[in-house]
Order: sequence, then structure tokens, then C-alpha cells
Amino acid sequence: MSRFYKVLLWITNVTSVVCLLLVMGSVIHLGWLSVETKSWQQAIDQELAGEQLNGRLPSTTEGGPGAAAPLTAEQKAELQQSMAGARTLLLAEIHAADADERAILDRLITLVGVFSAILGLCAFATVKLAREDAQAQQNRIKADLEDFKASSKTDLENFKTSIWSELPEMRNLKDSLRDLMLDLDRTIPREADWNEELSYSHLNVLERERILIAESTVNALQIFVSRNSSANVATQANLYRTLARFYFGRFRAKKEEEDAERADIYARKAGELEPNNSTTDRLRGSIFLAQYRILKEKIAEQAKAKQAGAQSGAPQQVEAKPDLERLESLLTAAVDFLEDAMEKDGSDAGAALNLALAARYREQFDKAIEISEKAIANRGKMSDQRVLKYLPSLYLNLACYHARRADKPGSDSQKERKAAVGVLSAGMQYLQDRKNSGAVDSLCTKINNEKGRDDAFKNLGDENIAALDALIATAQKKN
Repeated sequence: MSRFYKVLLWITNVTSVVCLLLVMGSVIHLGWLSVETKSWQQAIDQELAGEQLNGRLPSTTEGGPGAAAPLTAEQKAELQQSMAGARTLLLAEIHAADADERAILDRLITLVGVFSAILGLCAFATVKLAREDAQAQQNRIKADLEDFKASSKTDLENFKTSIWSELPEMRNLKDSLRDLMLDLDRTIPREADWNEELSYSHLNVLERERILIAESTVNALQIFVSRNSSANVATQANLYRTLARFYFGRFRAKKEEEDAERADIYARKAGELEPNNSTTDRLRGSIFLAQYRILKEKIAEQAKAKQAGAQSGAPQQVEAKPDLERLESLLTAAVDFLEDAMEKDGSDAGAALNLALAARYREQFDKAIEISEKAIANRGKMSDQRVLKYLPSLYLNLACYHARRADKPGSDSQKERKAAVGVLSAGMQYLQDRKNSGAVDSLCTKINNEKGRDDAFKNLGDENIAALDALIATAQKKN
């Protein structure tokens, strides 16, 4: 079909050129006839002038010198007859010329119409050819695309087959990797409260060695975990956080600074994988807060040793000044990370617990009480596991904050101390209502430990201490 339209386009182009030449020839011919008509009229005028000069026609000028003699009647008749014949001949010539011009004009109009029709055919053939050519190109592109898809799919399948045949161990790499990471997740106890000093001590030698071996495996798996796999990334982040807790617990037990640094490194790696996870920020804040407490204890021990040496009269050695700037920087870093955790998750009880402790270390008891009360207000959203882990500490710390504020000058001491007992009574009642016996036992143990220390409860008074003893006895009896 396209060949037919190509031939038609060639024919129409040739015909258009011929018609254009004909039109141009007709215009030139009309111009030539017009020139001939003008020449013919000039010839007639010259002939009439010659006749007048020869005396055969009267002159147009009357009464002039040399005027011809008047014509006779016969001459006039002959002249009139000659004039009539000449007029008849002239009119015939004029009509003939006019008819020729009209015929040429009709032919010219016909040629213009034919030329227009030919141009229309040319346009139709051009559009038709362009459309068919575009359709053909589209079909060719589709065919090429299908061939490319088929060849690519075939090449990919061949590549996969080649890989599986050459490296069969990679075939189940994804499943094996997932199983291995889950097994490591079970090996390392994530739910242990590594903030307590005894958490690491309670682990036997076999458990500690298994965790250290698992640590090597976790670090080796890093090159195999794709950032596009959200499940594997989440599992690896959990493993890093668990290792951070393990070294955090060892730091609390052995008080070696290297363990704290390694714990922070693993916490940072978890934060790089999951930057929006509040647990990582809470963990890093807890690490810095523990470093602050241990450094503060070392400074206090050095001060006591120096004082004891001065009292005994022993010669004093030159000691380095306490690193007070580092002490403040650790507390500031802890507060920053804990506030970030609270901003990401306002119901994070662990972050609230440590943030209140940081405020207490700065003697900001009002702020510590406010943070603790907000965290306790969200207790209805806590799972039983979180209730067991956080609520006993939150209630005890809140009571201690009231007791410490009672010792501050200008405070209502009696009211604050009764508030401390009231907080513990309300907490015990809530834990009993939740039927969380483990949390009840934990709160009883924490109260007894705090009573035995010469710290927050030292000025609580006999009446309030007796109330706490009765509270513990009733709780243990019900539990």
C-alpha cells in the first residue's frame, strides 16, 4: 500500500509541475495576445491616417487651408458603404478576440482547479505516507522492545542459573542469614536490665563466652545485610543494641571505661541503621548517665581518701584535679540523648526514668518529680513486662525526690515526707491491682534497700518509716 502512495505522490508531483507550466504559458499567451491586439489597433489607426493623407477620407480639420472639395452623393454613398464594411469587419475581429480571451481564461480557471485538486491529492498522500511510516516505526520499536525484554529475561535466568550452579551455597543465603540472626537474637538476653550491676554478674562463664562469640558473628554479618531488607536491618540493629547493653552491664559491674566506650560504639551503629528509633537514644543516654555516676563516685572516693589521709597525718601525694568538666559533659550528653528519646516516643518510661535521675543529679527536684509523674500517668499503656521493669523504680525514685526536696531549705518538710510515703502506697496498690506479683516484690525490695541506706530516707522520721514497714508487710502477705 505504501508503494502505491509513493507512486501516486510521484505522479501528482509531476502533474503539478506540468500544470504550473501550463498556467505560466497561458498567462504569457494572454499577454502576447494583448500585445498583438494593441499592434493591430495601431495598424488600423495608421491606415486611416494614410487614407486621409491620400485624400480618400475627409480631414477631421474643417475650414483649414487645403481643405478637400465637397463630396458628391455617390462618393458619400460609397464612403458610407466602405465605413459600414470596415465597422462590420472590426466588430467581428473584436468579438473573435474576446471569445479567444474568454476561452483562454476558462482554460486557465480549469487548470487552477485541476492544480488545486492535484495539490490536495499530494497532501493526502503525504499525510497517509507519514502516518503509515509512523505506524511502521512504532511497530518496529515495540518489536525491538519485546525482543529486548525476552533476551534480558533469558540472560538474567541464565546468569542466575550460572550463579546457582557455580555457588550453590548462595542459593539459601537469605534464609540462612535470617535464621542465624534470629538464633543470635535468642542467644543474647535482650530483656535483661543491664542497668543493674548484678545483671552481668548473674551471667555464668558459658553465657558470657557465647555472647562474645555471637558478637564476632554479628560484626561479620554486616557485609551480608542489605539496607533494602528492612527485616534484616531491624534484626541487626537489635543485635547491636543488645551488645551495647551487654557491655553496658559489664561496665556497671567492672567499672572499666573501655566497656562503656564499646557499648556506645554499638549503640551508635544501631542508630545509624534505625535513626528514628527512640530505644537507641535512650540506651546512649543511659550509658553516659552511668559514666557520670561512676566518675562521680570515683571523685567522691578520692575526696574521702584525701580527707582520711589528712586526718591521720600521713604525707599527701600530689593528685590530679577531679575531671569536673568531663563530669558535666557526660551529664549534658545524657540529658540530650534522653530528651531526644522522649521527643521520638513520649511514652518511653525508661527514658523518663533516667531523665528524672539526671535532673535529680543537678538538684532540680521539681523537674524530676514532674517527669516521673508524667511517666507514671502513662502506666495504663505499659505492658506487664514494662510495668515490672520500670514502675517499681519510677515509684521509688519519685518518693526519694519528695524526701530529698523535704530536706531543702524553705520546703514543707512534713508534707513532702508524707507525699513520699503516699507515692509508695499508691504504687503498691496499683501493682497489686495489676496482679503483677513480680513488680510488687521488686518494689518491696527497693524500699527495703533504700531504708538501709543513709541517703534519701534518712530524715523520713519514725512514723513514716513505720508506715513503710507496714506497707511492705501487707504487700508481702497479699502477694
